[in-house]
Amino acid sequence: MKTLYLIALFLLAPWASAQVVVLQTPSGTVINDSVSFNGEIYNGDWYLPNGPAIGAVYLQHGFTRGGGNYRDLGVALMNQGMLVLSINAPMSGGAGDLAVRVADVLASNPPSPPDGRPFPTSLVLSGHSAGGLHVSLIAERMVQTGNAANLHGLVLLDPVNAFGPFGRAMDVLAPTAIPVRAITANGSLCNTFNDTQGALRNLPRQYVGIKLTDRSTHVDSEGNNSDLLAQIACGFPAERNIVALRDFAVAWAKDMLDGGYSADFYPGGARLNALLNAEQARLLKDASGAWSTILQESFGGSSYSEKRYTITVPELAVGQVEITTRGGSGNADLYVRRDDGVSVWKYDCRDTGPGNNETCQLYGPGTYQIMVRGKLFGYSEVTLKARYFEY
Repeated sequence: MKTLYLIALFLLAPWASAQVVVLQTPSGTVINDSVSFNGEIYNGDWYLPNGPAIGAVYLQHGFTRGGGNYRDLGVALMNQGMLVLSINAPMSGGAGDLAVRVADVLASNPPSPPDGRPFPTSLVLSGHSAGGLHVSLIAERMVQTGNAANLHGLVLLDPVNAFGPFGRAMDVLAPTAIPVRAITANGSLCNTFNDTQGALRNLPRQYVGIKLTDRSTHVDSEGNNSDLLAQIACGFPAERNIVALRDFAVAWAKDMLDGGYSADFYPGGARLNALLNAEQARLLKDASGAWSTILQESFGGSSYSEKRYTITVPELAVGQVEITTRGGSGNADLYVRRDDGVSVWKYDCRDTGPGNNETCQLYGPGTYQIMVRGKLFGYSEVTLKARYFEY
């Protein structure tokens, strides 16, 4: 009996694991294999693109999760030419000791992919939840040991600190040129109520990412690879948030590795502006830029009169378009519609509060139709102003 137990123990031990092809796609292969970091053996998934990789992404799961919970995200990264390594390891507290080992190995003697190719030189670190803290500690270690020359950026997926050293890691990264991007969800117990956002906002970076705001959950990064228990605890991901998180994360990682700039996913870009216009996201911090005023006029109107204006916001890296009425007497309502006619029934934004201090905020270039409509007793000396923010 003891002999059978020892045989079973050997066969089940991590160092005895054999390569297993998990998935094959037109763009690459996913292989499960053991991975060593300074003598410690972990089970991991390798996402191997068919052609030469543009770089590597170290993708770390969150607390009590596993690499398989990020299968779709890993494949999406591989589809864009990135080699991805995702290991299974305990992530409590960000696994600081493991972070040190991973940082040192990736910098000096990275593990060999199972297809025999060399591990790519260029590296992006990405992690979800406690895995976000983990990869931040890897980056901190690389910077402190002078081994961050090939670290091209961090992509953090609703990172969680939970009284850990996330702020310390961000302080170490702050004076470097290493880009840090994050996608966060609405605050909840699962993400310890956005306890990393303060440190992210304090980074001296123009753009640190977005917060998904319309029914976002802590497990959006897992998407269709999540499980019922996690969804009961943290919420059921909406498909639009799964897609948005995946598309932004992949675009950012690819840009970090190949030096490109996918404009849609940065301030002023069409994809980001669409999320902002739909009130499905907001910037984690305001990016720098300048306001340009394109309309300012004072006027009055009688009961239920309608005064109309058309403005054109140029095709630039434009973020917010703000249209306001201020001052005067009486009561006027504000209606705005982008790229189509505006009326009391058709609008993208309206403000019908008492008085004349009305505001509409939309995003992106285009033609905006504006209507100011008087209430029962009309209005006078109201100032209409339209301006846009250019990054």
